[in-house]
Amino acid sequence: MAIEREETRRSRAKRSAAKSQEDPRLDRSPGFAERPRIARSISGCEDEDFSRNLIHQVVAAQSPDYCVSDQQLNAVLAAMTAMQPADALEGMVSAQLVAIHHAAMACYRRAAIDGQSFDGWRESLNQASKLSRTFAL
Repeated sequence: MAIEREETRRSRAKRSAAKSQEDPRLDRSPGFAERPRIARSISGCEDEDFSRNLIHQVVAAQSPDYCVSDQQLNAVLAAMTAMQPADALEGMVSAQLVAIHHAAMACYRRAAIDGQSFDGWRESLNQASKLSRTFAL
């Protein structure tokens, strides 16, 4: 009986370690399997509350009702990680860049809608252009 429990505990530890290796951004600490630890590489800050809030803000900028797929969330995390923020300020800038990029792409998408009026097309491209310039700076 004790041997079975020890084997079960070891197999859980191995699975947990394997999950952490699959996605290094999410460190699953023992006892906190339902709430993954956010890596510093995403927000540039060790503070969990700051990091979670920053990620929620980026997600809300894309979908105010927080209705995003796992793929979209992973893309946000990958983009923020790729910018390699060194501190919280750089983390906030990376979050804004992701949000700006998403908004610009939404404007370009609106401009491409079939049957779009000239004024709607022009306004969508105008806003996309402003957002793209902000992103480039």
